[in-house]
Amino acid sequence: MQWNEIPGALRYFILSKHGCQAAFFSRERQRLDRGFSSLAEKAALLGGVRDRGYYKPMNSADENSKAAIRDLQQTVRLEHFGISFNELIHYEHIIQTLEGLISGSEGAVRP
Repeated sequence: MQWNEIPGALRYFILSKHGCQAAFFSRERQRLDRGFSSLAEKAALLGGVRDRGYYKPMNSADENSKAAIRDLQQTVRLEHFGISFNELIHYEHIIQTLEGLISGSEGAVRP
C-alpha cells in the first residue's frame, strides 16, 4: 500500500512521522476547505443538509432533488470538487489532524 492509498487522517499522521513539512499540510487543508466549501454550496442549492458525513435531502425534497444530492456524492462528482469520498466522510477528523500538524501540536494529532 502506498501512502496516498491510506484512508483518512492516518495518511497525514504517517507523513508527519517521515518529516513532511507543515507547508504541505497547510496546502492540503486549503485544498480540502475549497473542495468541501464548493460541495457544501452545491448541496445547499439542491436542498441537502450534512448529516453524519453525508449530504441528505430534506424530508420535503422532491425525487429529482434527492437523486441530484445522491449523485453529487458519487466518486466521479466528488473528484470535480477535488476531494474523495473518504475525505467527505472523515472531513472533520482530517481537518483536526491537519490543524494539529500545522500548529506543531502533535498532542492534538490522533490517527
